[in-house]
Amino acid sequence: MTISYRWLCAVVSGSLLSAELMLGQGAPRGASADPYAAKQMHDAIAAAQGGDEARAIEIVRALVEQRPRFGPGLKLEGMLLEDQGQAGEAAKAYEAALTLSPNDSELLLKAGSMDLVAGKVPRAAELLKRRLRLLPGDEDASYYLAQALHLEGDNDGGVAVLKAALKKGAGHPATWQKLGELLCSAGQYDEALIWLVKAQKRDASLARIPFDLAVAQFGLQNLKEAEAAADEEARVQPQDLENLMLLATVRIKLGESAAARDVLQGVVSARPNDAAALVALGHCEVELKEFPAAIDTLGRALQVDPTQTLSHFFLSRAYAGVGKKDESEHEIAVYRELQQHLAFAPGAAEAKRNDALLGQTRGLIENGDEAGAFRLFKDDARGAVGTAGSPWVLVGSVYLSMGRVEDASRCFMKALTVDAKTPDANAYLGNMALEAGDLSRAEGYFNAERERDANHVFATAGLGWVRYRQGKWSEAADLIGRSKTTDATLLYLECDSLFRLGLREKAVLVAEAVAAYGKGNEAVGRALDGLLRRNGAASLAERLVVKR
Repeated sequence: MTISYRWLCAVVSGSLLSAELMLGQGAPRGASADPYAAKQMHDAIAAAQGGDEARAIEIVRALVEQRPRFGPGLKLEGMLLEDQGQAGEAAKAYEAALTLSPNDSELLLKAGSMDLVAGKVPRAAELLKRRLRLLPGDEDASYYLAQALHLEGDNDGGVAVLKAALKKGAGHPATWQKLGELLCSAGQYDEALIWLVKAQKRDASLARIPFDLAVAQFGLQNLKEAEAAADEEARVQPQDLENLMLLATVRIKLGESAAARDVLQGVVSARPNDAAALVALGHCEVELKEFPAAIDTLGRALQVDPTQTLSHFFLSRAYAGVGKKDESEHEIAVYRELQQHLAFAPGAAEAKRNDALLGQTRGLIENGDEAGAFRLFKDDARGAVGTAGSPWVLVGSVYLSMGRVEDASRCFMKALTVDAKTPDANAYLGNMALEAGDLSRAEGYFNAERERDANHVFATAGLGWVRYRQGKWSEAADLIGRSKTTDATLLYLECDSLFRLGLREKAVLVAEAVAAYGKGNEAVGRALDGLLRRNGAASLAERLVVKR
């Protein structure tokens, strides 16, 4: 949803007074009596009306050079530059005008929305909040502010802003769509679907509305409806790789492995280093019994990102398919080892503390007695675990160790339904979303866990992993370091981030920790060896990895 000023010039007369009415009260006292300013504004608007925007910009720039504190001239300059696609120069003009007229609501909107597009999210949020204080419930400012808050990690705040605008009468379909999008991010798929359907009925041409509908339907596990919506988006926007990944994921869940593979091959062709897409493609190839291709694809995924633990799980099945028993057993052992390293939340420690209990629980689950497994954990954990939902977290952690991801997710969600403050459930869900390549949802889950416990090791380190995948090396290193994790995979990410930041001395110290905590973990050892050699530390690699 955008605001265009191009046609405002066509509906005002050439007088300076009319220009001020259009452009705001930014002129200093007495400017309306300035013949030079009046003529320049008249000529600039006339040129714009005549389609000669280049000439209009030339005129208004001459005016601003002569009258640098003439707010309407700066504002018109910004409008013309923006219409010419010169966003950076337009933003400078708007900021200069805003300095002269800090309470100009239109300037606050323009500067705020342009800052948002430029990635200056905190500044955008500040300006848009100022506009909303002047115009409570304003739909345009609410739309952009909601997106800014979402990008800052305050998704609930974004939802609240949009709902407040709706109470004030906001009725643009794009606002409904944005609300649906943010509700999906919050996992509130039922309500999201209502708003998205309403938006589509009003304006079916909204950009990515089929994709948003697909996300909502997928969240509700309406797989056929999700597939239809994602397929529609693929026809409209065949290069939308995020949608293609969703379409492939839905088809995998529907058992349509061949169709999913075809989609994923296109994604991998466009993004050869997309580790999540490579893992999904390898999964499809395993299901289609194309085992040699799967081994190659999953190996590439691990080269791109050694933290893609599901690659090992599917590699085990692929090696078994070609009769390589030793390799199959090795890969499943690596998968379980990495899962144990990742499972450093208290819930996982509870699940592991008694081998006999864990073995008994596995047996019950394998025999289809989930209720019995729940009772076993409930009786054993009575008085020791945080909430009534905690036994479901433990059952979910057992499912996860068995590779039954969907059952694990169901149990973690059940835990949160029983008690929204159940420890570790959001952290596990965040880790699963991270493995699936859904960074936005992963971040939401980790933040929810940290809201409950700001020092939660799993969630803090997990959020660091999200930042690593986003290429935000400084934040990744800081979060993983602050988590105090002993997980070798996460420490490897911290080490890599530090090298990328040029903090070599600190990176070398962290490399020592990776080697210490990752001893016996061949996957981490190989990754560490490669990292050190790439960064000119071959002798350290020899000492920490090869000779150990």
